[in-house]
Amino acid sequence: MSDTRPVRWFVVFFHSDEDDESDRGDFPKVEFWQPDEATARAEATRVLQELRDNGDPRDWKAAGHPDPFAVAKGRHRIAQWILPEEPSEKG
Repeated sequence: MSDTRPVRWFVVFFHSDEDDESDRGDFPKVEFWQPDEATARAEATRVLQELRDNGDPRDWKAAGHPDPFAVAKGRHRIAQWILPEEPSEKG
């Protein structure tokens, strides 16, 4: 991978109760596209903390993915991370 420009990352949020269609209307403001992996993780961590601080009882997780166009062009490996990490993932 010879291209050294940063690869954008996309952050998504989900929880285990997919059938819960209640709209609490208090989901934190979030920028889903981030300029690189580190800022994507920081944004995900911030949003997850805000959800906990606001008393949301659902088990929210965040997943980050590199820009699929960058992956297709060979600028980044196929990768994903999920927060919070499972104990076995922390190494």
